[in-house]
Amino acid sequence: MQDFELLYQNHFTHVHRICLARFQNADFAKEVTQEAFFRAYRALLSLREEDSFPAWVTTIAMHYGYKKTAQDHLRFNALPPNGPAAQSFDATIPEELLTDDANFIRRWVLSLKEADQQLFLMKHYHCMTDKLLASQTGKPLGTVKSRLSYLKLKLGNALRKETFRGA
Repeated sequence: MQDFELLYQNHFTHVHRICLARFQNADFAKEVTQEAFFRAYRALLSLREEDSFPAWVTTIAMHYGYKKTAQDHLRFNALPPNGPAAQSFDATIPEELLTDDANFIRRWVLSLKEADQQLFLMKHYHCMTDKLLASQTGKPLGTVKSRLSYLKLKLGNALRKETFRGA
C-alpha cells in the first residue's frame, strides 16, 4: 500500500473541496477533512482495496461532518431561553442558527420536569456520556439510558406535531 503521506497529499484537496461544497464553511470543512484523514490513518488496515481510498476517506469525512453538525445543532438548540447562562451562550451563536426550531426546542425543554431538563441538557448541551450522567445523577446506567431514550422519543413526537401544525 502507498505511503499514507502520499495518499494524504494526493487526496486532501479533493476531499476538502467536497466538504467545503457540502458544509459551506471553510474552517469547518478543513476540520472535517483533517479529522477524516486522521480517522482513515487509524483504520488504514481495514481498507480492503487501495483504489477505493478516495471514496473511503470522503465517506469518513461526510459521516463525521454530519455527526458533528447534528451534535452542534442539538447543543446550540437545547439551552433554555432564560437565565444568564442562556443569554451569554446566545451571544456566541451565529444569528443564522437561532431559528424557530431552536425556540421550539427551548420551549419543549422548559416544559419538562426539572430532572428531565437537567438530564437532557447535560447530555446534549454538555455532551456528557451516559456513564458520566449516571455517576453525576446517582441513577443506574440503565435508568439514565431509558430516560434519555424516552426523552428522545418525546422530542421526536413533539417535533412531528409541530411540523404538521406549521405546514
